[in-house]
Amino acid sequence: MTFLPIVERELRERARWRSTYWVRGVAAFIATAVAMFVLMFMATATTGAIGHGMMDALAWLAFPFVVLEGLRHTADCLSAEKREGTLGLLFLTDLRGYDVVLGKFFATSLTSFYALLAMMPAFAVPVLLGGVTGGEFWRLVLALMNALFFSLTAGMFVSAISREERRAWTGTFALILLFVAVIPVVSRHLHVAVIWKFSPFTAFWLYDENNFTTRGADYWSALGWTHLLSWCWLALASFLLPRVWQESGTRRAQRQRAIEPETKRLQRNQLLDTNPVWWLTSRNTHQRRWLWAVVIMLAAGGVTAWLAFQGDTGAMWGVLGCAILVHLALATWLASEASDSFAGARASGALELLLSTPLTVRQILRGQHLALRELFFRPLGLLLFIEALLVIGQIWLVAQGGGGLFASAGVVLVLGFCLVWFVLDLFAVAEVGMWYGLTSGSATAALTKTILYVLILPLLVMAVPCFWAIAPGLMVAKSVIFFTWAQSKLEKEFRRAATERFNAPKPKPWLRREPPRLRMPG
Repeated sequence: MTFLPIVERELRERARWRSTYWVRGVAAFIATAVAMFVLMFMATATTGAIGHGMMDALAWLAFPFVVLEGLRHTADCLSAEKREGTLGLLFLTDLRGYDVVLGKFFATSLTSFYALLAMMPAFAVPVLLGGVTGGEFWRLVLALMNALFFSLTAGMFVSAISREERRAWTGTFALILLFVAVIPVVSRHLHVAVIWKFSPFTAFWLYDENNFTTRGADYWSALGWTHLLSWCWLALASFLLPRVWQESGTRRAQRQRAIEPETKRLQRNQLLDTNPVWWLTSRNTHQRRWLWAVVIMLAAGGVTAWLAFQGDTGAMWGVLGCAILVHLALATWLASEASDSFAGARASGALELLLSTPLTVRQILRGQHLALRELFFRPLGLLLFIEALLVIGQIWLVAQGGGGLFASAGVVLVLGFCLVWFVLDLFAVAEVGMWYGLTSGSATAALTKTILYVLILPLLVMAVPCFWAIAPGLMVAKSVIFFTWAQSKLEKEFRRAATERFNAPKPKPWLRREPPRLRMPG
């Protein structure tokens, strides 16, 4: 029998995918473009400063990429097989758990590895410019490879013990966030150096020559411990997958016996009379409780930080940066809800059933809008109200400190723009998430496209110094453009996109072949 047969089969299949080839080209292009921008805007600096700045920019570009690759590729690879029922067919053969896990791991990680490999020549450019040693280059490469391996294996572990796509994605994100962000922060403030070595961020932070000179042993120990932990994720996934791939009878019986309370059922019946789509998409009430808890904690933390750092201007700018990150996280949450509903309904065939009823496309879209408004309007409204009160309080502090009218107007413009930017982003990600949920193959793909196009790429464009003067106008314009575009697509092409998978694919022009002509003898 062939050793690891699924690995060979999956690699042969991935070798035929177009994304296996063009993703690495895109990654190399982005890394080269970043290097050129740094070289252009630091042309007046010394070559050592240019090289060091370029290496830092490329490193901070690559680290979030490798850390989040587990979310994109491995978080749902095994749980999707469970939902489709194909995983049980594999275990009817003599395949072991490690055969399946390693097969999916090598297949899903191939594109990520090629993308990171394509970025390596750009990392070597700062070495040629000066200011960066060859040791820094190889230490950064090892740290990024190790972080990528950790992210992918963490996603495999969570996917092995999950069944639903959203829970697998959320669990992977929480696990990666714990080891990449929470552990370094806790170890720094509590002075617990032992747990710092279990974070992939540690090796990434210590690759620099200045840090490595004083803490070289910590770099290698962090690299070794996180690499060992990654293999533990793979071993646990291989051990648990054959034992947890079936849905337990207890969980199935509990789900079948689950009965809604009378008052809740009556409330939902009222939604059914108003809009059936609203009734269908408002069943997951646990999201509302989590959202209220998160918003209350964030509001309390913001008020506490504002009271504690009233006179510290630097700390207040830090609070503003944290508020922007919170806004991006909540916009991502809204995009997840918007894309998941239509993606799940399209995969299950519920959209085709809805379109066969007298419901119009506008009624279906209105039901989705009502469900999103019911879930997010009150918590986010409370958060915006508290933030508006903090803005007013900050204006009062500036006036009391003798800042004058000019300083107060600056505070109003900066903080007011952040609130308007947040609201417009919410509208944009809701519409774009619904459209990509309707047209993408999965909810994860829809969420990735929405976050990338609406939230991340505009921020990267705004990081270029030549766009700083018009950055506020561009950020407002991009939200309006995305919202209008997605709304137009949903209203005009909803029915076609919902039933597209049942239509026969049109042959490509370059694949059309003329039938052979018969020639008569003589």
